[in-house]
Amino acid sequence: MNPVPTLVIPGLLVAVTAAGFPPALKKSAQALLLPLIVVSTVLQPNTWMGRILELQPLAWTGRISYSLYLWQQAFTSPHLSLASMPLRIAGLFAMAAASYYLIEKPMIKVGRRILARTASKAAHPAPAVEPHHARAAAAIDSD
Repeated sequence: MNPVPTLVIPGLLVAVTAAGFPPALKKSAQALLLPLIVVSTVLQPNTWMGRILELQPLAWTGRISYSLYLWQQAFTSPHLSLASMPLRIAGLFAMAAASYYLIEKPMIKVGRRILARTASKAAHPAPAVEPHHARAAAAIDSD
């Protein structure tokens, strides 16, 4: 197991973020490096970075990440006071958790039931029914 990606990539990310690079270059480097961290932990999950990302609070945050994404603009406007940021972040997580458990998870269950029903019908198709005129023609021919 090669530890270089899980040591070098986060180090580069910290260096690029802390350095005095122009904002466009910082954002581009971050956009390149963050997915590489995820890929390196998927390929090598037993590294220190993989173990950190599997900690319960981070794993839970990953589970509600879509809800966080949906609600983040309502809670993180740059026009709001920086002093209220901790309260807004707490509100964001509360709203995202409520959205995840009350809307997203139940809808996933509904989707799975529909998918199971559809798959069951595809596996056992109903017998084809002959049109009425085809049965009438067959009855005439059998006479």
